[in-house]
Amino acid sequence: SKPTNFFNPSDGIAQGELAALGGSGQRGKKKKKSKKGAKDKEVSDQAAQAALAAQALAASKQIPAQHYKFPVVPGASLRNKRFYDDQYTQSIASKHFTYAVIWTFGAALDDQSKPKFSEFVMELIAVEIKTDIGLDPDEEQKKLKEEEEEAKREQERDRELEEEQKMNEEQQKEQGNTPNPSNATTPKFKLPYRVSDDFIKEDPYRKLMISVSFPRDIKSVFDVVVNDQNGQWERWQVRVPVYKYNPQQPYEEIVVQTEDTVATTTMLDMLIKAKANILVTGTTGTGKTIVVNDFLHIPTVQEKSLFFQINFSAQSSAKGTQEVLEGRLTHRRSNLIGPPVGKQGIVFIDDMNTPTPEIYFAQPPIELIRQCVTQYGVYDRKKLTFIHLTDTVFVAACGPPGGGRHEVTRRLTRQFHTIGMPQVGAQAMTTIFSSIISGFLSNQKPSLPATVQELAQPLVDATVELYHKACSTFLPTPSKSHYTFNLRDASSLVSGVLHASSGCYQIASTVAKLWTHEGCRVFRDRLIDNADRNAFDQVISDVQRDYFTYPKEPLSEPFEIEELPNQLVFADFPDRPAQPQIYKEFKMGEELSRILMDHLDDYNLASQKPMHLVLFDDAILHLARIARIIRMARGNALIVGFGGSGRQSLIRLAAHIASCRFQTVEVTKSYGQTEFREDLKKSLRVAGEKKQQCVLYISDNHIVKETFLEDINNLLNIGEIPNIWQPEEADAIVDSLRNSAKEAGRGVGRDDVMAYFNTL
Repeated sequence: SKPTNFFNPSDGIAQGELAALGGSGQRGKKKKKSKKGAKDKEVSDQAAQAALAAQALAASKQIPAQHYKFPVVPGASLRNKRFYDDQYTQSIASKHFTYAVIWTFGAALDDQSKPKFSEFVMELIAVEIKTDIGLDPDEEQKKLKEEEEEAKREQERDRELEEEQKMNEEQQKEQGNTPNPSNATTPKFKLPYRVSDDFIKEDPYRKLMISVSFPRDIKSVFDVVVNDQNGQWERWQVRVPVYKYNPQQPYEEIVVQTEDTVATTTMLDMLIKAKANILVTGTTGTGKTIVVNDFLHIPTVQEKSLFFQINFSAQSSAKGTQEVLEGRLTHRRSNLIGPPVGKQGIVFIDDMNTPTPEIYFAQPPIELIRQCVTQYGVYDRKKLTFIHLTDTVFVAACGPPGGGRHEVTRRLTRQFHTIGMPQVGAQAMTTIFSSIISGFLSNQKPSLPATVQELAQPLVDATVELYHKACSTFLPTPSKSHYTFNLRDASSLVSGVLHASSGCYQIASTVAKLWTHEGCRVFRDRLIDNADRNAFDQVISDVQRDYFTYPKEPLSEPFEIEELPNQLVFADFPDRPAQPQIYKEFKMGEELSRILMDHLDDYNLASQKPMHLVLFDDAILHLARIARIIRMARGNALIVGFGGSGRQSLIRLAAHIASCRFQTVEVTKSYGQTEFREDLKKSLRVAGEKKQQCVLYISDNHIVKETFLEDINNLLNIGEIPNIWQPEEADAIVDSLRNSAKEAGRGVGRDDVMAYFNTL
């Protein structure tokens, strides 16, 4: 479309006058004749009068023509302002257009395609590469004048060639010769080299597209953004905030910003303000959910919006999705739902492409979302009347098809602006973990020895190296489909290193052993055969020798490679029952067996179903692994093994040692969704209202219906099960926790207290 005309508000032009001015642009166009001649003539006369009035008004107010050439600046801080030649120059407009082209066509590309797109844009748009970010205004004006003079000289040369060609043709006619096209001089035309020459044919936009130059030494056009204050290019790196370690902040809530996350967050902010639906794509572990949730929890966003999350899974249904939408949004009228008045609704749908397709490949939950996006509402399932949806945008996240994920219909994706999250590279991982580990080691009180603080960078480099070697060595196969590693695994390793007791950080060799133990727990415990375990032992041995061997303290001496899985045990087993739990190193042997047998005897005294176990070495190692997971925040374990191998017994003992209440479900013949949810409610109320740590044990025999997995998926991902509580049950929970929520600095409203309950 053509650019809209804009005028200075200080000129005092009314809306009617603006409309008249806008209508004046239609002068000179021939109008088709109509059968209703008189009426058309009257309308034509009115239009002519309006055009004349507009022309007179413009002349009387002396409105320069250039004041309404350019569109509104799309920058965040300039969105609601109108700019003119002295503020919004052609150079700024061209940069904004280039930025829009990059993040419209290139944002959806994967890591392999973005470099090609960047090269294409560089060749298409960039005329010169400058040595600094942007140009000085005087240099820009000088550049513009030089280009205008060059264009004039080019036009003059073309005109002279045309005149010469005409003179040759006239001479040939006078001589009676037929002009020979081959003898004619062909004018030379410049090849297109700008976006305006290739795609834009309108003169106003052609004038906007002056030469765009990118900063020197940028690797990609995705590395820069237009500064809203001065209109110049600046690197995303400038906008990355410096991370400051906070000892009081839980590890799972730490978010270290990188250039990619800042760029994605900026796009989310711009698109949501424009009320556009957004689809964030990328492979598992690229931080899609973290980035979106971190953006939604920005205080300014929380104040102006109502947001909630829906997690799709293979068992998601359209009915359940609609119940969540209607339950979380406000019913303004009987046929209208949306956020509270004055706020914007944001619905975050995670794993959008996981619902199982039907026999004819339709995915009902996705079709329901498409109906909300395209028709702005849903149908009431009882009254069959249409319920309108207002002031609500959808933000979705999904991975590439495969591994339980399916291709999403294009009828839905075309309604979304797609943003591709790139893979986290080695440099970004180093930046993230360096900020966390160095901050942790330097903030310990009392201060740690210098030899330990110097391990900050080796710990980071070893973690990144081990992660990349595990990804490249242990590839997934049909029999080993769970051999998939991502950034979460590297983060889990760092989390384990930081959650040890203070005594583990006094000696450098102990820190190196702790890192090796956590690496084995994260990567080695997933391997299923001895060949892979031996290969991993060799990998971690090489990494350990490269980064943690010092002349003063040869760390390779205390343990041999083949003894790594058996000799390194870190756990928080108290020496006696009811004593404080300290995460420290244990040596395999009689002392550790004695400690665990004491805990087993204590369990048998308190339990109605005593266990008679023989704790051999493998059982002790499995017990330590389970105990490690239980003590970690958001620690969930999938324990695989044959029946009768002692999985449940070890979980019961580990829960008892960790002072957690063991919860499970009891399946009967008539056991269904209702009974399963009642069992889940009991566990949730014990953990939330009574604030007692619980271990919920669910085996494959308990999953009598596949719909149970939907509730488990929601509980693991978002910490709650949508629509599980009846109104009277929710009121009882709110009444019992309102004071606790107030003491914790939370709101005392119903939704605030329930959100606090879900975090317990």
